[in-house]
Amino acid sequence: MRLSNGIMIDCPEKLRYVAIVMKRGIIAFFKLVLIALFCAAFDVRAADSAGVGAAGAAAAGADSVQIVKEGEWGAGKKIDFKFNGLNALVVIPKNPRADRAWVWRPAFFGAFPNVDKMLLERGFHLAYCDFTHDYGNPNAVDMGRRFQNYMVKTYRLNPLVTLEGLSRGGAYSINYAKKNADAIACLYLDAPVCNFASWPSVKSKMWKDVCAKWGVEQIENPLEFEGNPYKNLEPIAKAKIPVWIVAGDSDKTVPHTENCMLFIKNYKALGGEVSLTLKPGCDHHPHGLKDPTPTVEFIEGVYGKLAK
Repeated sequence: MRLSNGIMIDCPEKLRYVAIVMKRGIIAFFKLVLIALFCAAFDVRAADSAGVGAAGAAAAGADSVQIVKEGEWGAGKKIDFKFNGLNALVVIPKNPRADRAWVWRPAFFGAFPNVDKMLLERGFHLAYCDFTHDYGNPNAVDMGRRFQNYMVKTYRLNPLVTLEGLSRGGAYSINYAKKNADAIACLYLDAPVCNFASWPSVKSKMWKDVCAKWGVEQIENPLEFEGNPYKNLEPIAKAKIPVWIVAGDSDKTVPHTENCMLFIKNYKALGGEVSLTLKPGCDHHPHGLKDPTPTVEFIEGVYGKLAK
């Protein structure tokens, strides 16, 4: 018998040659089966990991995301989801801006929403991940960066976000910006907590929670506590992050003289750009301005400058 390569073999040799080829084919087949089984098992493990909680996700080095529901909010599509066990959402505008600009609230989504609704109508994405009760502690800040990375990758958003911090959300926003100045377009702070000695203060039942979230038994000198949002602003100033603050001059809950004025003093001393609008006779609520246009135009202006 002549093979295709010109080699002549007799019948016994032919049978031995066929047996060798079949053996090699069977081995190759079983290798492929083993590879397929391994891949299937890996896919199952990956699918299972998508359902783990925050601790498990953090330990695994991967983020757990589960869609909860979809609906409408304002002039956009709202998607509620769990991010490593935290309540989160995104609102997608009908006509997104070319630069994919977005605003992230770390607390109180939907409260006093006139700024958000106008931004949405002008093409901004809105986002929320709940860090309301974390007081800007380092672990919460690190988880927030994971959330921002997820949002940028998943929804193709601008790598620079506007943080919108109302009340205690202001404390988180400022502390987040200190650690992640490279990822911030600007800060919009409304009646922000900037000094834990003022709010919640050592007299509050919440003080133990502040200490626990910061991993200490007690904060000996609350005013000089290094975790206070008004302190250590060098990273924000160095990055030249513009800050827009709105506050009531009669706020009894988070007095502006004990909070945002401390922030402003320190930030200006470092050369930082900050604007303050004080509302005469206004207490802690309502947040925002009756006409949100100045706030919206400030945020739009920041992204306009970034585009140049």
